[in-house]
Amino acid sequence: MELFSGSWALYAATAVALLVALTYLYLTSTHGLWQRLNVPFIKPDIIYGNMKEIAQFKKSQNEVFTEFYRHFKDSGHKFGGVWQLRDPVLIICTVDLVKDALIKNFPHFHDRHIAHDEHFDPLSAHLIALEGSKWKYIRSKLNPAFSTSKLKGMFASMRNTAGRLVEVLSEAAEKGEMMEMREFVARYTVEIIGDVAFGIQVNAMTEDSKFLLMGQKYFEPTKTERICQIISNTHPWLYKLLKLRSISKEVTEFFTGVVRKTMEYRRKNSIERNDFLHFLMKIDETSGTNLKDMEEMKGVKNYNTAINENSIELTEGVVTAQAFVFFLAGYETSSSALGACLYQLAYHRDIQDKLLQEVDEVIKKYSDITYESLQDLVYVEQVLEETLRMYPPVGILLRKCTQPYQIPDTNTVIPKGCQMFVPIYAFHHDPEYFPEPEEFRPERFSAENRKNIPQYAYMPFGHGPRVCIGFRLAMMELKLTLAMIIKNFKILKCEKTKPFRMCPQSFFLVPQDGFWVQLKTRTSEDSIKNGSEVTPTTLKGD
Repeated sequence: MELFSGSWALYAATAVALLVALTYLYLTSTHGLWQRLNVPFIKPDIIYGNMKEIAQFKKSQNEVFTEFYRHFKDSGHKFGGVWQLRDPVLIICTVDLVKDALIKNFPHFHDRHIAHDEHFDPLSAHLIALEGSKWKYIRSKLNPAFSTSKLKGMFASMRNTAGRLVEVLSEAAEKGEMMEMREFVARYTVEIIGDVAFGIQVNAMTEDSKFLLMGQKYFEPTKTERICQIISNTHPWLYKLLKLRSISKEVTEFFTGVVRKTMEYRRKNSIERNDFLHFLMKIDETSGTNLKDMEEMKGVKNYNTAINENSIELTEGVVTAQAFVFFLAGYETSSSALGACLYQLAYHRDIQDKLLQEVDEVIKKYSDITYESLQDLVYVEQVLEETLRMYPPVGILLRKCTQPYQIPDTNTVIPKGCQMFVPIYAFHHDPEYFPEPEEFRPERFSAENRKNIPQYAYMPFGHGPRVCIGFRLAMMELKLTLAMIIKNFKILKCEKTKPFRMCPQSFFLVPQDGFWVQLKTRTSEDSIKNGSEVTPTTLKGD
């Protein structure tokens, strides 16, 4: 019996040793890639690769990848290699390589490394994650939704909601309340998206809207949800095998229900609205890929991914996923950018005064903030561009090598399937391109100074054919809203205004301590000092 027990113990120990050895071999099997390709690299950890601080929620990914970027660049390298767990990641560190990868050789990097499963994780099959011919087809179908005429049609609704924003902020200002502007602007943005995307009145600024709650759940995931998101990006096969969700079941069921019920109601009652959901409902009635509308595709050579429309089914799930990503993009970009902008303005009274002068002049010319007047808000746009430089909502561009890519002026060929990251935040905070990058200086983007900024050093919405499809819509909303706020309020620091720190739990650029400010209602004298007789009441709700 003792001999029998001893044999089993030996077998068990051997099995454990074999399992440990196989696990070690699996985890380290990719660790020799960068050395074989003669790519400079940072030595990886066996388990985490180079992502230990991110995985343990000690630092944000923006901070970590900025450190990688500076390490390679300070060492005289134009690119370098790290590992995301066991997956090799190429980091590019020059504007020339950004242009080469995202524009000139776009066919080599036309996909993002974002796992999606339209059956088990239906909302994940959105435009940002789609690949190949399916992305190209859906993108070509969605482009007309963001045409100039469509944006102009959305403006009136946005203007009305901005008027309500002023009224709600006025109440808070009168009470002397301290406000966390990222959260509050998110409420405002949810109202805009509810209207222009879903045709639904969402009173998120004064009530706890379910739309707002779902946005918060997605952008502020629990640690368990964050781990699932990491696995979906680093081990897509495991994500599909275990049927994990990159988007929680609660969020999925909510948006699926909203879209389905709204579509059913409109069809039953023959209702048509000038919103994004109506556009999606009618999208399958159009034909052709509409590539002529894809202005950003111009100049891209050899992008010959074939489109077989008959093989791409525009199911209710696909439609819902596109409506969902419209919500996500609008929610995060506007709330982060405006929150950060107001936070910075609280420190810069001189910039506020200059903004007010421009807004007063525009209102005097147009009698209100109109769609046509936005083109005259030049300094407003500079302030927003500087905000997006310092606080890009998404700090890293992800791409997947879809065919072998030879790095220019080298013999290095990146293999198919390898990931490539463009660290936007690092480029935006590189003193080579933006002297004293931690200083808030809107004049960087003046007509005179902008020529000093390399085109591919600034990319808050990305570059190339996969540039953010809604960036013009985002800028329209941001310019309108900032003009309305500046016209009506002074932005002040308060007791809760703290130096900016990144939240390590979020993939996005989220402040650890919030963007806290206090608002003070402007008087007519503030405008008169700037040579305008337009009073703040002119810009309240209709």
